[in-house]
Amino acid sequence: MYFNRPSELSRLSPWFYLLVFLLFAVPGMIGREPWKPDEAYTLGLVKHMVDTGDWVVPTLAGEPFMEKPPIFFMLAAAFAKCLGSSALSLVDAARFASLVSLALAAWGCARVARQVGASSEIAVIGMLLAGGLIINAHLLITDLALLAGTSLALAGLTDRQFRKRSAALLGVGAGIAFLSKGLLGPGVLAITVLCLIALDPDWRSRRAVNYLMLAALFGAPLFIIWPCALWLRSPELFHQWFWVNNFGRFTGAQHLGPKPEKGGYWAILAWAALPAWPLALIAAIRGRIWANAEVRPVWLYLIVTFAVLSVAADGRMLYATPMFLPIAVLAGLNPVTPGKRTGAWVMLAVLLLLNGLLWYSVLHLHGAIATEVKGPFERMVVTMRPADHPVWQTWRAVSAGVVSIGLIVWFARDRSLGRLAFMRAWLAGMVGIWMSFAMLLLPWLAVGNDYKGMMLDVGRVLREAHATCLASERIGEPQRALLDYYIGVLPQRLEVGRGQSCDWRIIQYETPDRGKDVLPGFDRIWTGSRVGDQKEWFVLWRRQALNAPVSPK
Repeated sequence: MYFNRPSELSRLSPWFYLLVFLLFAVPGMIGREPWKPDEAYTLGLVKHMVDTGDWVVPTLAGEPFMEKPPIFFMLAAAFAKCLGSSALSLVDAARFASLVSLALAAWGCARVARQVGASSEIAVIGMLLAGGLIINAHLLITDLALLAGTSLALAGLTDRQFRKRSAALLGVGAGIAFLSKGLLGPGVLAITVLCLIALDPDWRSRRAVNYLMLAALFGAPLFIIWPCALWLRSPELFHQWFWVNNFGRFTGAQHLGPKPEKGGYWAILAWAALPAWPLALIAAIRGRIWANAEVRPVWLYLIVTFAVLSVAADGRMLYATPMFLPIAVLAGLNPVTPGKRTGAWVMLAVLLLLNGLLWYSVLHLHGAIATEVKGPFERMVVTMRPADHPVWQTWRAVSAGVVSIGLIVWFARDRSLGRLAFMRAWLAGMVGIWMSFAMLLLPWLAVGNDYKGMMLDVGRVLREAHATCLASERIGEPQRALLDYYIGVLPQRLEVGRGQSCDWRIIQYETPDRGKDVLPGFDRIWTGSRVGDQKEWFVLWRRQALNAPVSPK
């Protein structure tokens, strides 16, 4: 065996890991409104399940939404029903589904690392604190459920003993991945298994065949129940989900989804997979992982996922989320030997500098520092009126400071080995940065990233006019979902031939100037946008035949 076993590594109490996980996961996840785009439309689907109990057809603002299967929406709706109250909003309660998904992903990642002889601590830190997951880990998004399913499935694939419990992990994990985002997750796992069968004699044995059959048996309910229920409800919606939103998106035939970013997933992983990918590269060069049968499922899954995503017609940074797991596990395969901690201290110093710049930006925003030099993090905050500035809250600053200082003290007293010190320095620095970000800067970002104020203004106008029907034009899925969430209005889309008889219309324009256009037969009653947003401008129109009194804004 080329690598040190986890038993040879410096270990910490599980309670410490749990505390750090909660310090990272909870701040920024609870206590804010849904953000556009992914959280907003996901919340619309969750609200429909909470209101109707219908888990078969995901529905967004009154229309079927067949882009993704429903398991994450179901879990979020269950939390919303159990925890939603006056003390905890619907969206905050629903985000516990993200917290559970993160916990499952961390557990599966640690199990994969242990089974291939890697450091589970390095692997979990490298995955959860990857540059591309730090913010997304706190959002209400299905990609977290996909990551959880992938981690469980890989925990099954990396068991060379082909035990029954590992077959259960493989089958259930593949099923969760399937019910999270469709055929992509299980498709990549299936190709990985075929590669293993071709490269590894052990995977061509009768024992391996029995193992895969048992995994298929465990996963069968997850693969069968919902698709069958959907087919029985509506063959047309089944076709839309199975063919249009799986194969159509992948091939680009339906012209759905965003185009891949420039540079593809090479450019994305260059920053999104930090700090794990440099360590994984060193492990590949020095550790001879290619000849190690235990590690083979990990790097095969990474290569297959990268290849499949790269040839797909659409792409986003979010889609790279499953690749953070194998990269982090490979990073944990570095031989851990005693060495100088200078490199770890240098990296921690850089992270502390970033944390200090974040504090400077926030203090400057609040007027505590009077200077013409703006902080770099202020660019993340949209231009807003002084009346919209968040109020300084001392308890937030104290919490962020205590956590940051506590993690620095912990690292200074730590005597861990070589690369373990490097990743622990990353943990101390990044958790401190996130705590400061969530406690201090997030209130500023929330003002310009949620739609609550704008939606409540629209609702006030509609209530005063006793409006019963609202048509929409050029309104995106997130905004339609939030109209339902905040004011209980299901807009009828004119683009699909609905809402022609509605006396009220809400139309989205690209600029305020376009919002000054005349709509024949309608009067402009209200105009507005999110605070500081000049890319989306909304106008509320009322048919001229109506004479109901309204207080325009």
